[in-house]
Amino acid sequence: MPRAARAVLVSAVAALVATACGPPHFGSAYRPRPSHSSAALYDPLGDSVAFIRMMIDHGKRKEVERRYWAKLVRGPDDAEARLLYALTLDDGPDATRLVDAALEQEPDLYWAHVVRGEMLARGKRWPDAAAEFERALAINGNVADAHLGLARVLRGTARVDEARAVYRDLAESHPENATVFAETGDLLRGLGEKGGAVEAYRRAVTLDPERYAALMALADLYLEAGDRDRALEFSERASEVNATSLAANLMRARLYKELKLVKEMVAAYEKALRGAPDAVAADAALRHEIGMARGPWYVARDDWGTAAEAYAAAAAASPDDVEAWKGLARARAATDDLTGALDAWARARALRPGDSGIVRAHEELLARVGAAPGTAHGGKTDAEVVASVRASVQKCWEKQLFYFPSLAGTLSVALSVDAAGKVTAASIDGDSMGSPEVAACARFQFLGATFPAGAPGEKKFDLTFGKAPKK
Repeated sequence: MPRAARAVLVSAVAALVATACGPPHFGSAYRPRPSHSSAALYDPLGDSVAFIRMMIDHGKRKEVERRYWAKLVRGPDDAEARLLYALTLDDGPDATRLVDAALEQEPDLYWAHVVRGEMLARGKRWPDAAAEFERALAINGNVADAHLGLARVLRGTARVDEARAVYRDLAESHPENATVFAETGDLLRGLGEKGGAVEAYRRAVTLDPERYAALMALADLYLEAGDRDRALEFSERASEVNATSLAANLMRARLYKELKLVKEMVAAYEKALRGAPDAVAADAALRHEIGMARGPWYVARDDWGTAAEAYAAAAAASPDDVEAWKGLARARAATDDLTGALDAWARARALRPGDSGIVRAHEELLARVGAAPGTAHGGKTDAEVVASVRASVQKCWEKQLFYFPSLAGTLSVALSVDAAGKVTAASIDGDSMGSPEVAACARFQFLGATFPAGAPGEKKFDLTFGKAPKK
């Protein structure tokens, strides 16, 4: 490292570490690096550390966790095995204990000091992190990682000019280290120097084409600059590297949408769903966005079942979206889920009562199943209410007999009733008849019923029409 840059780093970090740890011994930590011969670069443990980090960057943490757990089981007293397994874990007590145990066993294990320093830095314990990186440098000043760690400490304590000098020096001494250029890009991007950041990130992904974070940073920067083609290029590369990346897949989907590439848009949204189902499930706006993108695509392909699933997700995520309910109603009707279609049209109609198209579609479906809108059933006893409902459902059944003369069977209906006797929910628990029209009619008629007031609860009834099949 050049004398001037080394002096800057030594002075800045020494002051920081002295605050909590007393004066460190920087003289031996910062010594000029030798030329990079193959022997100097060979570091089996460092290669394993790099491999684990690469796998995690690619969204494959569980795979390396299983692999290195097996190594730890085979060598529970192996300091390197402890360290490597700790790397596969999120920061926490288990990872800390493993690193501490590795250092207790081998106090001069360079990579254990680096990893402990990185963990402390992520917790913003800057003085402790700096001291740990310095210990690593006292063991081996030739590897870039501890220097990078100290540069992160400088960045974390707002010493950006010193950090910039360190990254500049590392770029000269380690020109093939992609991390140096990726972190230089992070620094410059944070300072608003977007042109320099793009140059640094591009150098990083040239050295390491699978550097996910740098690929996504480039995609973001190009998108901010309005260069959609390059934003799409780098988000696609990021998605290839990390198939579970929600950010990359969403960026791709939205860019494809702007470009009106519908097939590619839907594929990207579905990759986001597969890759990060928990994150999508936790975001209602995102579930709505994905559902409304997928629904029309599957309608156009006559895949009404998948379209219904997409619109149902959108409607559940955004219950006030009339278009989601309309799409769901049409898809359910196309799959003969007439009960669900009636529900969806009713929701759309409630949200937009003056829409003649919605009213017409709803009433046409009501007529199709033989249920008159506005019908209400009541009585002094449960039996009277059920008899009233049965009379209306029988008309639906008789209408279907014209098409299916042997239609017969039993519908088992489950109801939720409030204290006033009003039916608040109705479902078909059993159907030996097999007619979607009659089942929808029965459910709809019960939803208009009022039983005698009493304690709220559940009610169940069977309606049999024709000669029920033998069980």
